[in-house]
Amino acid sequence: MRKKSFFIVTFLVVIVLISSSCTNKVTSSNGNLNINYIPLDITYTQNRGTIEISEYKVKNIGTDNDTTSTVEIGFFMSSDEMIEITDLILGSDLISGLDAGEEYTGSLNLTIPQDTGSGLFYLGMYIDVNDNVNETDETDNDFTGGEIEMVFNPTIHDFGFIVQAPFFRDTYSINVYNYSQTTPIDDVQLLIDGNPVAMSGQDYIWFGEYDLTPGTTYNFDLTINSTLYNFDLQTCSSLDVDWPDIFYPTLDTPINWTQTNDPDYQDFYLEGEDLNEDWQYIYTILNPSVRLFTIPANWIGVELIEYYLSIWTVKYIETGDLIALSDEWDGMGYARGKSGVKTEFDRVNRIRTFIENIK
Repeated sequence: MRKKSFFIVTFLVVIVLISSSCTNKVTSSNGNLNINYIPLDITYTQNRGTIEISEYKVKNIGTDNDTTSTVEIGFFMSSDEMIEITDLILGSDLISGLDAGEEYTGSLNLTIPQDTGSGLFYLGMYIDVNDNVNETDETDNDFTGGEIEMVFNPTIHDFGFIVQAPFFRDTYSINVYNYSQTTPIDDVQLLIDGNPVAMSGQDYIWFGEYDLTPGTTYNFDLTINSTLYNFDLQTCSSLDVDWPDIFYPTLDTPINWTQTNDPDYQDFYLEGEDLNEDWQYIYTILNPSVRLFTIPANWIGVELIEYYLSIWTVKYIETGDLIALSDEWDGMGYARGKSGVKTEFDRVNRIRTFIENIK
């Protein structure tokens, strides 16, 4: 079951409204719309759909009553940190007729369209969208309130195509999944740069193998149940990680690595097992350009007998109802107090975590 994630944001908006005899546009020599806000410093992962603005406040901090002007407050989503009225509008509200010192409290549900693409977006507000109020400063009407990680939408992406980097083998593993599991996969045909790839499977997962080169872009001609998907996808560059000889969970542990091309996504996992074969794990999503992560001391239980450290990177694209990705990874396992051993990890849960984080 895929969960929709919602978040609640709160804005405090202060608007200077000065009354005037003009009916269409409020004029004043000292009027100025201004936003005083409660800042948001969290990056949210958000499904398309509803965002609840639980509370925001508008106040006339001027000295005159206003009974004529109508001011529209627009809530926008932007691909950059500058909120403008040309950005995608998610919702708006109208404020009018506030006396001097009077405060208006409102709430609003915003809607992110289902066809919104993936990427990092910024949620913000713009005051006086229709320019009804003449101001001494028209440049301070926007406010960027927080980041939205807008990514894979399971309601419009039914299939996954995954090119997994090899471990102790020469070929990449290629998997096709039906995430919606509404219609079984009856047939898969695949060409890579025009070369056929043998695929086999049943129901909701199919498999194949093919020799690929890290850091190289290939053309994929994929047919799933008679539906054709044609796309270019780059394999991730090889990872070269400077793992410690021995891992001590009670100490800060810096991990450095190199990778020629930036991925679209990368994370760092730390897992461990105790004497009762119970597992703990913790992870963090990293900026794709990062090449250093310091494991904090006591980040995971210090009583564990085995620890597994790994970095996983992903290049991905979305086309129609398909998400296609290639990965690259490196991992090391440590018995307590012993030197590390190169270790492969189960990427099924890792891929599931990735999809949950980009929804």
